[in-house]
Amino acid sequence: MRSQGPDLLGKTVEERGQVEQWLDVEATTYHPPLLNLTLHIMFASVMGFPSDEKLIKESEEKLSAVLDVYEAHLSKSKYLAGDFVSLADLAHLPFTDYLVGPIGKAYMIKDRKHVKIVVLIEITVDDRIIAFKFDNTGRRRKKRKEKMVLTIYAPLFASSKRAVVTLVEKGVEFETVNVDLMKGEQRQPEYMAIQPFGKIPVLVDESRAIMRYIAEKYRSQGPDLLGKTIEERGQVEQWLDVEATSYHPPLLALTLNIVFAPLMGFPADEKVIKESEEKLGEVLDVYDAQLSKNEYLAGDFVSLADLAHLPFTEYLVGAIGKGYMIKDRKHVSAWWDKISNRAAWKEVSEKYALPV
Repeated sequence: MRSQGPDLLGKTVEERGQVEQWLDVEATTYHPPLLNLTLHIMFASVMGFPSDEKLIKESEEKLSAVLDVYEAHLSKSKYLAGDFVSLADLAHLPFTDYLVGPIGKAYMIKDRKHVKIVVLIEITVDDRIIAFKFDNTGRRRKKRKEKMVLTIYAPLFASSKRAVVTLVEKGVEFETVNVDLMKGEQRQPEYMAIQPFGKIPVLVDESRAIMRYIAEKYRSQGPDLLGKTIEERGQVEQWLDVEATSYHPPLLALTLNIVFAPLMGFPADEKVIKESEEKLGEVLDVYDAQLSKNEYLAGDFVSLADLAHLPFTEYLVGAIGKGYMIKDRKHVSAWWDKISNRAAWKEVSEKYALPV
């Protein structure tokens, strides 16, 4: 229905990339604290569970921090993805309506000039380790435009590798800039200038949006990682969403508490480790059922949905020491063997070895 009504996806590949990025931010950063407020202020009494005042306070603080970033962004841009309304803006409407209405916290919007003007809120990512931009190489060739090269930051870290493996799959030239998160280099001014959410530990990132951007812009190169039909694209998007919201959170918790806790000097939380393994096990059971019907997650073709799982699953079967969670599930194990043995991933794993 793209020919009808306003173009909500953007008119160029670059605009589409911005829309995807902000949709991802809404889903992973803006929505979670707002959902907590909705459940504990509006629905707790109705659904028969006690309201958690501590969670309400923490969620309001998180949402407030996100809205501060939105305010800064919207001071420079009319809408989230640019000077055009898009799906990224519309995605914020339903739950923000709760916020300014029955939740009773309209001041969180009204007290921020630019957020108030747009009425739709923009998301901040609590913790990101990846950012990208286009740099001019400065080399001009006869009868050709200046060459634009994609720059990937912190390529050694798992989230960045989602973008890197997509570039390698598509055969796209790129350059890398190391950002040592363990030394806090993501807080340096030159990095913050392009990535205002430079915090650790990393909880969410923009890497899936960047994957989409690369796959869309260079669609004619390499394998089609988005699907050949609208229906296939729908399945790719669905499983990318599952990876971001169901698979990644418990696996990230395991990564932080088993791999990075001793390196970063904070105690591992055994309760979180146990709960996260249980949650991830339940997710993998669903994956096993899905993969008993399809060769890959979105169908019988490899896609971004599969590639998005590679970096952190490598932690799971390696440094975390829980490879049995993959190997004990027949169809998941076969799927992992296929995607982890792709030439692109082998190249990324060898060239950008895990820092731990």
